[in-house]
Amino acid sequence: MPSTNDANEGALGAYRVAIRGKPSLTLHQYNSQAMFRRNDTQDFMDAVFTDEDHAYIMREARRIDSSREEARRREEIVDFRIKTAEMQKTKALAKARKMRRTCRTTLPASLYHCVPNLLVNSKYPRKADKLAVLKEAFRWYETILEVVPVIVEELRDEEDGEMEE
Repeated sequence: MPSTNDANEGALGAYRVAIRGKPSLTLHQYNSQAMFRRNDTQDFMDAVFTDEDHAYIMREARRIDSSREEARRREEIVDFRIKTAEMQKTKALAKARKMRRTCRTTLPASLYHCVPNLLVNSKYPRKADKLAVLKEAFRWYETILEVVPVIVEELRDEEDGEMEE
């Protein structure tokens, strides 16, 4: 449960609002600005800082910005997202292959899992629609039955080839 009723309240909400207003603002810059506002740093700077102190602060800020810490952090995030997308794609392909294999060997009772565009029985309101879809599914299943022996032979050949290596 959120700590407040408003998603824009709190530290994370303030960050979200700031990023919405300034999309290129880095996390380091946001943290610096937030600390500046929270700690009343301006009053301290007005009372104590000299021109040399201001120059030093500006120089350090430029040094930190030029160190490309934020760019490296963003690159890591992008790399992670790319890696995650590749893993999801691989997983989806494996799932599709598995589904194809199981559809080639399943019984007609479970056709609706394998036949493209075949909905569950309750989705067809009329008996004629159900019958037409069922006939199409059986036609599809019969074509699969013709293909299965060829696929089995191919798989055996692949396994034999792997065993020889």
